[in-house]
Amino acid sequence: MEIAIYQILTPLLSLLMIARTISFFRRNQRTFREVLVNIFFWGVIASISFFPDFFVIYIEKVTGLKSGVTGILFLSVLVLSLLVIHLLRENEKRSIEITRIVRHLSLRKH
Repeated sequence: MEIAIYQILTPLLSLLMIARTISFFRRNQRTFREVLVNIFFWGVIASISFFPDFFVIYIEKVTGLKSGVTGILFLSVLVLSLLVIHLLRENEKRSIEITRIVRHLSLRKH
């Protein structure tokens, strides 16, 4: 099996991102839950780069698609859509919180 450059760079990037997340956690800038999610995410990315054929075959079997690349693109769009929905929800929570704080401060001044 021939090793491609991305199979070396991706795990290195993953380790760097995991170390960065742990560093943020030690400085109390991330929660333990965020650390676990980041470690899982970057671990999956590193695993996919190590064993791309295994994941393509697995996705073909699970999704029933004939092309693993199509399955990967489909799953990528799905995950990105879920992330966008999550970010929109978090943004809405922050907007409501900011509005509440501004109203509270405004009422205190008058």
